[in-house]
Amino acid sequence: MDWIDSILEKAAGRFQKTSLRRSLWYYMTAAILGTLLAYALTFTILGEWENIIFNQNTYDVTYPKYIEEIGRVVTVSSSEPTPKAFAIVGVLHLITIILVVTYPVAGVCIASHFYYQNKLKEPLEKMIEEADYIGKNDLSMPCEWETQDEMGKACEAIEKMRKRLIENKKDMWEMMEQQRNLNAAFAHDLRTPLTVMQGYTEMLLQFYPKGKISQEKLMETLHCMDRQVKRLKNFTETMKDIHSIETIELKKENISLKDLEQKIRQTGKGLEQARNIQIEVKTAAHPQQCGYFDENIVLEVLENLLSNALRYAKNKIEIQFEIQEEFLFLYVKDDGRGFCQEEFYQAMRPYYTDPQKKGEGTHYGLGLSICKILCKKHGGELELSNSIEGGAIVCASFSIIIDEIVQKRRRTSGNRKMGHCLSTTKKSI
Repeated sequence: MDWIDSILEKAAGRFQKTSLRRSLWYYMTAAILGTLLAYALTFTILGEWENIIFNQNTYDVTYPKYIEEIGRVVTVSSSEPTPKAFAIVGVLHLITIILVVTYPVAGVCIASHFYYQNKLKEPLEKMIEEADYIGKNDLSMPCEWETQDEMGKACEAIEKMRKRLIENKKDMWEMMEQQRNLNAAFAHDLRTPLTVMQGYTEMLLQFYPKGKISQEKLMETLHCMDRQVKRLKNFTETMKDIHSIETIELKKENISLKDLEQKIRQTGKGLEQARNIQIEVKTAAHPQQCGYFDENIVLEVLENLLSNALRYAKNKIEIQFEIQEEFLFLYVKDDGRGFCQEEFYQAMRPYYTDPQKKGEGTHYGLGLSICKILCKKHGGELELSNSIEGGAIVCASFSIIIDEIVQKRRRTSGNRKMGHCLSTTKKSI
């Protein structure tokens, strides 16, 4: 009997895949055939009952009859149905007339009931339930229906709408999170220029009234402060147009390391005045050596790394930069406690803060995260390590060649060079 069950399962599966219109035609056809079969059975049964009634409810009647063949009148007897039999047969005829109307109506009702139960009820309840969940802003309930008819397609369309709403919500939350990150990033990046300006301002207030600052030193200090003011102005103008840190456009120029070193020293000197920490700048590159990079991005990364190092340094911070083949490497080392095991995995994540430093001023936990994004955008990487002499080392790399070339060469040589330079720096710094 297994083959019969298999055939029935296949037939049921095919029926589930039929369209609603064809299914309705099947049900109506079944109703018509059922009605005709019921008619045939009913008429057969009623005919048999009528014969039985007539046979059981008769009486004998004798009457004279002239028979021409014999030429005389004879007495003839016959059986006649009783009035009771005629009454019962009349009732049966009335029932037949009623069933002529009742059978089609019953067939339509039964076919409609099974059609609704098998093809419409469950998917409609599924869609109504899904609409209620969506109305409550709950998108966790899937709307799935296995059939391939119109109701299955309707459930599939609602399921696609639910998934699209989930994606739209995710996109909205990501946009809000990006905006939050961006606002916090700008607030974070504004702190270092303000700190540099504060250091130079305190120096001028302390030494200028006493006449201890030469005219040349004064002009140099004012130029440094003017550069920081311009950076602040650029920040505010950029905030009007930019919507994500990743959308920052690079503006690479051919810049000598001598100019870069001078600006790094100026930044370090301003932070020294504000934080009373010695900042030493070293370079392993030739002064006339040049690189093709975005100076603002490099300085922004440096300032974020310095801002982070100042929170942990005890007495001294060392900055070293060099060019090796296709990359500019920038190292910042402090004499603090170094990175713990957790920070190697968490420090570059947004909003990560050291629990021991939470009470020390306003800190967003975005410095290293911003540096990582900017380094990657510039074709480089950001890596963390600890010095063998104690303290933390952060290595930022920047591609100094054309972006198209970076994409091809970076996959094969970037990681190897980065690891080599970090191991070399641990010994040299």
